[in-house]
Order: sequence, then structure tokens, then C-alpha cells
Amino acid sequence: MRHFDRTDQGGRKSQPPGYRYETTCYDQLQVIYITTGRLIFETGGADTVLQRGGVALLRETSAFSLRCERIGYRGIWWADYTRSVPAFRGSAAAFVADAGIHALAEMMLAEIRSPSLGSAELMNSIGRSLAWRAVRLAETGAANYDPRGAARFWAEAARQAVDANLYTGLGVREALSSLGMSYRQVSRHFTEIFGVAPKEYQVRARIAEAERLLATTSLPVTTVALELGYCSSQHFATQFQEATGRSPREYRAQAVKLG
Repeated sequence: MRHFDRTDQGGRKSQPPGYRYETTCYDQLQVIYITTGRLIFETGGADTVLQRGGVALLRETSAFSLRCERIGYRGIWWADYTRSVPAFRGSAAAFVADAGIHALAEMMLAEIRSPSLGSAELMNSIGRSLAWRAVRLAETGAANYDPRGAARFWAEAARQAVDANLYTGLGVREALSSLGMSYRQVSRHFTEIFGVAPKEYQVRARIAEAERLLATTSLPVTTVALELGYCSSQHFATQFQEATGRSPREYRAQAVKLG
């Protein structure tokens, strides 16, 4: 497998525990996106701890320091050495990635994992887009560090993954496995933002969808149960009654009466 190097202007990046770098006038533009671990960014006497989904925008002429303490970090990077873009000069910043940066980072990671014809050029194009996105956030003031930003992003991604799998029968762990983050971490973010664990949310989402199907369709209760991934209609009926106080048939009868 081919590895991207400095001439490609982007690729994987990592630093070990104890790493430290400091400058009073950086000589390039570099964007670092954290995938695992912790990177501590400091400018103006204030520390920002960047974890998964965190971004360090290091602009030409900026003053900052980077360090790792007990653990290092891994991520991806892109740099511009030409010094030809005025917007690439200015102050450094650290923030939680928005959806656009996350998407671009995932594209870069996919290209790194499976390089092919034109990979270097494609990586450079994606990386430049990543840099412009980061600069735009910094220039518009939208890049103020929000320690709950990463939690919100991953919680929302998990919610969408659960919702997308209501009809597949996948357990919540399987539904969230595609996010590339441990279930424990995802669950922590999810509970912090939504106030309920992913498993409980999945149950509530399935019950809500069952209510909709019972009220608006003529599907048999057994079919509703199987469509929503329940192993049996009895299991579905038990869970439905615990959640709503009525059996599926009672709920449908009431819905028909009121409708």
C-alpha cells in the first residue's frame, strides 16, 4: 500500500505522549483533524483540548503551541507551503469540526485507506477544501470552541444511525458500529445530549413508529412487529404495552375511534 508523504501535502498524522511544538511565527498553513487521542492547543495563554472531531487551524504567521501529555493523538493533516493565499495567514484557532469538515475528513481517510490512480491529486483537492472550510469558520466567528460540539455531532450521528435501522432488526450496538467510535464513547455522548441511552432511544423510536403504523395502516400486528425487527409479536406486544399502557390492538382501536 502506498503511503502519502510530505510532497503530497496531506495524509495521516500522529504524535506520541510527551510531544511538544511551539512557534511565534508559523511558516505555513496546516489543518489537523483529530481521529483518536488528545492534542492540547494553546494560544494567548488558553488551552483547548482537542479530541476526536477536533480541528487545529494553524495559519502562517500565527503563534501557538501544541502538546500531548499522557496520551498522544492520531489524525489527518493538510498543509500549504506556497504562501500565496492571503486568507491562509493570520491567527491560529481550534474548534470542533462542523458537518462539512467531518465529511471532507472522512473522504480523506477513505482515500488514505484505499489509495488508487490519482490519489495524491484527489487528497490535495480535498485537503484544500478542508483548509478553506476551516478558514471560513474562523473568519465568520463560527469556530469558537464549544466543548459540547463534538458530543452534539456524534450524538446526532448516532440518532440518525438508529433511526435509519428501525426496520433492519439490528441491535443498537450493531446500528452504531458504522460510526467508527466505540459504543461506550457514543453512548456517553448520546446520553449527555439527549438525556437517554441509545438503547432506550431505540426502543422509544420503534414504539413511536409502531404507533404510526397501527394508526395509519391496516397491517396486522404481527407484521408490524416483524417489520420493526422484533423477534416475535409477543415480545413486541409486551414492550408496546409497557411503553404505552395499552396493547397494540387496543391502541389501534382507540386510534380508529378518534380518527
